[in-house]
Amino acid sequence: MVAAQTQITAAPRRLIDAVQVAAKLGMSRRQVFRAADSGAIPMGCRLGRLRRWDESALDAFIADGCRPTRREGGRR
Repeated sequence: MVAAQTQITAAPRRLIDAVQVAAKLGMSRRQVFRAADSGAIPMGCRLGRLRRWDESALDAFIADGCRPTRREGGRR
C-alpha cells in the first residue's frame, strides 16, 4: 500500500529592500535604517550585509497602526 504524501506549500515570502520600505512608509532610505535601529519599525532580517523586510510583516505593521516594535527608554 502506498501512503499518500501531503505536500504543504506555503506562499513564498517577498522580501523588500530599504528603498521599497521607504516608499511604503513615506520616508527616506536612511530614515528606514534609523527607524529600524531605534525600534520604531520592524528590524527586518539580515542576509549577509543586506537588510530586507518581509512585505507581509510590514503590511501587518502598517495595518496595526505603526506602533513601535520596541519600548522607548533605556539610553539617555
